[in-house]
Amino acid sequence: AAALGDDLFLVSCGAERGPLGGLVPRADAWALHLPTGRWTQLLSDSAAESPRPRNAASLTGPLLRPALSPDDPPSVSFALHGGWDPFKETYGDTSFLDLFLSPDADD
Repeated sequence: AAALGDDLFLVSCGAERGPLGGLVPRADAWALHLPTGRWTQLLSDSAAESPRPRNAASLTGPLLRPALSPDDPPSVSFALHGGWDPFKETYGDTSFLDLFLSPDADD
């Protein structure tokens, strides 16, 4: 989990209980808007840009990344480090979750 300012809290990956018990790792990302208590899904488990499903990973940031061109929207990134597929494989990789900031956002 990581914070973006005072109003936004991000979570990525994790695990849930499987239908037969045990842990099923996730690859999704969610944002909690603290003033309203509203959750927004940023990335689904099945999105092409999702990392491998995992739990026990570290989410670090925000990391400010420069725009590649003047037309690119402002963005921030979060680094997702490591984690594991429960009782199967431990990961030593790093993925980046890029958030594009909309100037039209009302909250």
